Amino acid sequence: MHGRADIKSRNTQPAVHLRLLHPHYALAPEDIPIPVSCTAECIVVSNGGVRIPSFIATKDSVWYPGRDIPPPTLSEGGDGGVGWEARQKDGGLVSKEGVILWEKQQERRQKALMEGCRGTNPISELRRVLISQPRLQRLLTDDRHRTMYCFIPKVACTNWKLLWARLTGRYNTLTQEEKTSGDIHVILDKDIQQENRKLSVLRGKLAVYTKFLIVRHPYERLLSAYKDKVAGISETNFQRKVLNHVQTIRPNATQTDIKWTEFISYIIDGGYKEDEHWSTYKKLCHVCTVHYNYIAKYETLTEDSEEILRRIGAPDDLHFPVFEPSNTATVLQTYMRNLTKEQVVGLYRVYKDDFDLFQYSPDLY
Repeated sequence: MHGRADIKSRNTQPAVHLRLLHPHYALAPEDIPIPVSCTAECIVVSNGGVRIPSFIATKDSVWYPGRDIPPPTLSEGGDGGVGWEARQKDGGLVSKEGVILWEKQQERRQKALMEGCRGTNPISELRRVLISQPRLQRLLTDDRHRTMYCFIPKVACTNWKLLWARLTGRYNTLTQEEKTSGDIHVILDKDIQQENRKLSVLRGKLAVYTKFLIVRHPYERLLSAYKDKVAGISETNFQRKVLNHVQTIRPNATQTDIKWTEFISYIIDGGYKEDEHWSTYKKLCHVCTVHYNYIAKYETLTEDSEEILRRIGAPDDLHFPVFEPSNTATVLQTYMRNLTKEQVVGLYRVYKDDFDLFQYSPDLY
């Protein structure tokens, strides 16, 4: 049997008992429900061919492979965080209507992601990803809250890593210098290498843990990376990666005078594959392979972060820090005007999948 759905009454509210496997988990092909064509993305379960919209079956990331557990009803707070009635939180959602709107927004984001990933074979792709080394090197794990976060450089990465250290208790093991420096990246990267070493354990966590990522407009992220890692007077390893390419165009170029247009030429000619700061979201977080339950965006960062924290059962006093958006979006138009038509077209081709998967438009710039 591929699964079953039994509708039972519980506190006058229906609860759905599910024994299903999302195709993304690729644990056992024979357990995968059969997709069907319907107005919403649906799955078939064996009790009379019941059709369940996938965003309901995966409601608040509740999948129960291999066992029958009734998911919490709406009044019980979804998967352990904020319930249908949102609690008052600084910067978070404060009303039932606000929570419903947020969930509808998440449904739209999930639908766009599923549409963009059509044609991908998640089973074989996940198997390939899981045997590669290093294995899922950007996926942080919090066993206490049964949550995984795929971090993307230049998308609130440092703030969320510091928050993650507090969430997991890792923060208490850091020195004062480590808490205030860039060492948090090195420390958590090492943690990932330890956490993801055992394949069977990682596979199990991917099946049942809540997973989320944060994205932003691809061009805004790219400009932020250029200004932080490439432009400027301080010599960096990032500049050296770009310089080799730039000197084929301008032989007298130095590390500290790499122009935006030259950086874009480097990206288009394959440089986007060479560093995580300008690699694609699709590649960094394997978004068509790993099923992410929540998609946060830089444009709604505080709201999304607060809601995710509440839903994973974070302590009531743990909040996303006060966030001041950068002016990158404002100045990006000036930078984009310096590109040739060929560069604009080439750059879009590099990040086209990210635009489609996460509902961004290159026409804004």
